[in-house]
Amino acid sequence: MEPGIYRGHAGVRDYLGRLGEVFHEARVDSVDVIDVGDERVISVMRVIARSEKFGTEIDAEWAWLIKVRDGKGIEVTTFTDRAQALEAAGLSE
Repeated sequence: MEPGIYRGHAGVRDYLGRLGEVFHEARVDSVDVIDVGDERVISVMRVIARSEKFGTEIDAEWAWLIKVRDGKGIEVTTFTDRAQALEAAGLSE
């Protein structure tokens, strides 16, 4: 699955559905939440998952850059690591 931008309820359903097609068993643990200002946060998570489709397991850190309005996430950009999300937000580690 390629990182990308998913908007609205339909986008979130699409993203989670695509994850479910690839990973049948998964555990997601929150690692960090970073307030980057300008109504944006980065959510860093550790993903441990198994894919029967590809016959592999992953143990990786993923990050989401989330745009927030009125206390609700309105846009999520996904990244395969924290550094990419920080760079997209104009920050560095």
